[in-house]
Parts: sequence; structure tokens; C-alpha cells
Amino acid sequence: MKLELDQTGDYVLEPAFLAVRLSLEVKELQRRMRLGLITSMVECGIDGDEGRKRLTVRNRNSVWRIIVDAGNCIVSEEAFDLRQAPAVADPPHQSHPVAPGGAHQSQFTNRSRE
Repeated sequence: MKLELDQTGDYVLEPAFLAVRLSLEVKELQRRMRLGLITSMVECGIDGDEGRKRLTVRNRNSVWRIIVDAGNCIVSEEAFDLRQAPAVADPPHQSHPVAPGGAHQSQFTNRSRE
């Protein structure tokens, strides 16, 4: 699947598409978004992952994470519950490895916008 970008370069996801991945009804997703309870972060790949981006969307303890290639096509996808994931003590805004599909370690850095 290819993701669309808006005129500012932000990813645009259909509410129904995202709601399914966060196990929510569309109206509940939209309500939580208005309240600021749904958060997202985009990280840009570095070194061997140059051109890839990691998009993480979080709803309380539920996390949906994808990696997209330079053409904005999803190349890996995962969903997990933080209550069941092992604790990780990463400092904020530091890049850290992920292993999409277990194939290789990926390196990403946070894309901050001011």
C-alpha cells in the first residue's frame, strides 16, 4: 500500500484504515484524535536505511508502526501493546534499531518540525 502526503509533506491516513490498526471504531478514533490522545511520530532512516521512514502511531498502550520506502509504500508493519512489550530504556529522541521482519537492523532518527 502506498501512503499519501499532504501539501506540507505529512502523511495522510484514512480514519477507517487507522482505526482498524488501533482496534477502534472510526468515531472513537476521531474523538481521541480531537482530544490529543492519539500521537504519532515520523523518523527518517539513516545510513543503510536512507530514504526509508518509520511512522509510529500510539493510542495509550497500543502502538502501530510501519516502515515506508522512498516511494511511500509500506514495507513492514507491526502492532503491539506496550503492557506486553519488554521495557526499553531509550533516552528520548535518540535513534534506536528495529528489525522489520527480522531481516536486518534499521537505523532511524527523529524528524522534528518547528
